[in-house]
This record gives sequence, C-alpha cells and structure tokens, in this order.
Amino acid sequence: MYGSNNMSLLQRKAANVLLANAYNDLLEKEEFFIDVKTLCVLMGFNSKNFYPLKGALKGLTSTTIEWGILEKHTAINNIHWSASALLAAVEIKNGICRYEYSNTMKRLLYHPEIYAQINLKVQSQFKSSYALALYENCSRYKNVNKTPWLQLIE
Repeated sequence: MYGSNNMSLLQRKAANVLLANAYNDLLEKEEFFIDVKTLCVLMGFNSKNFYPLKGALKGLTSTTIEWGILEKHTAINNIHWSASALLAAVEIKNGICRYEYSNTMKRLLYHPEIYAQINLKVQSQFKSSYALALYENCSRYKNVNKTPWLQLIE
C-alpha cells in the first residue's frame, strides 16, 4: 500500500484492514467503524495485550504518506506530489474502533488501479514488515503482468 517501509508490521496490517473495511464508502462517509475483535482477527493479532494495537493505531495518525505520481509522458519536474497523515483520527470505545481519513487521503487511496486489493487472510500470516511491503507491491502488478520502466532524465 505504501512506498516506504517506515511502518511497523502491525501498522501495515492495521492500515490495510482499515482501508479494506472503509473502501466501498471511502468517498461518501466521514468516519468508519470496525469491531476491534474483527480488526484483530483480520490482522492476525491474537494477543490479549492491546497496548501494541493501540500504539500501532496511534502511530498511523502521525505517519505521513507521500505520493509522487508521474503521468505518462510527463517530465520528472511535472510530478504531482502530495502528503497527508494516514489517519486523521482513531478511537476505541466499547469494543469498536472508529477512524477517519482526511479528504486528501480518501481521494488518494481511492484508486483501485494504483492500490491492489490485498488478500487480508494472506497478509495476516506475514511476520515481517518488509515481506508484507513486498507482497503489497507484487499484488499491485499481478494483473499487469509487468512492472513499468521509468526513463531517467539527466
């Protein structure tokens, strides 16, 4: 889902589950809800210690995501650059996780041609954030049957 790997494994899993949960209503709704037990199951998080989960969710509110999107046949200096916190807000109350994305983040995340559908059952089995990042990138190009080449301009 993301270009850099400065997110922990728990953060990457949570981010993917939250996005999958919200995706169908991403552009219409302001806030999203998921049962904490469901969130944990989909993440493959089976600890009774919820401090790591809370820490991961809190970290997503301070994780800055940057995009540098090159359009086809566009010079490198005409790149479209954006940045936003991954989550605008998150809270857990009475076993329900409520979370929000900024409008900028919602528009940037709602691109099925850029962000592949991650198999949440597969992702829950990963034990390394690097392996999950590689899986995310491979999933993105699975149906394209090739990875794009970018010409570097000197």
